[in-house]
Amino acid sequence: MTETILITCATDGIGLETAKRLAADGHKVILQGRSQAKLDAALGAVPGSTGVLADFSKLDDVRAMADAVEGPIDVLINNAGVLKAPTTITESGLDIRLVVNTLAPAALTEALLPKLAPNARVLNLSSAAQAKVDIAAMGDGRTMADMEAYAQSKLAITMWSEEMAARHPGLVFIAINPGSLLATNMVREGFGIAGSDISVGATS
Repeated sequence: MTETILITCATDGIGLETAKRLAADGHKVILQGRSQAKLDAALGAVPGSTGVLADFSKLDDVRAMADAVEGPIDVLINNAGVLKAPTTITESGLDIRLVVNTLAPAALTEALLPKLAPNARVLNLSSAAQAKVDIAAMGDGRTMADMEAYAQSKLAITMWSEEMAARHPGLVFIAINPGSLLATNMVREGFGIAGSDISVGATS
């Protein structure tokens, strides 16, 4: 059965590889990207796909993206994530890891609820790196170390997934660890290592 699948941060890494596999299986794939140039390149690499631009460090962009996407959506894969950034506090005064990794996917999903198909699945990429969440840090823009912020954001998205599953029993919410130290740009930039083969766990 052909499904409509929206993948965030789908211009490289796990997102792009997942999109390629799903499109090859005959699904209708919608790619989100932050850069028009990278989005165009990804669309060229994923036959039959469509794209939408949004900067996930800006929640207004995320909500506008939700308005632009046509439903019904069978699967939403919240793949967008960041560990390191030149500037870690966004224009709205929040830590960029908490915004991109937790608040943006939450805002996108909430805005897309009316466009999700019955029994739709929402897959939220989590991580083995998790730490107790400082709720105050989500609102006060406190400067945090990279891994501190990242680990908090990943526990937060996992907890939110559980809450959404309880709140919306007709939908499926799953938090997924796609694999540790995969060969993504985030791993290369964050740890200075090549990482494992990107194919490992790319569509888990």
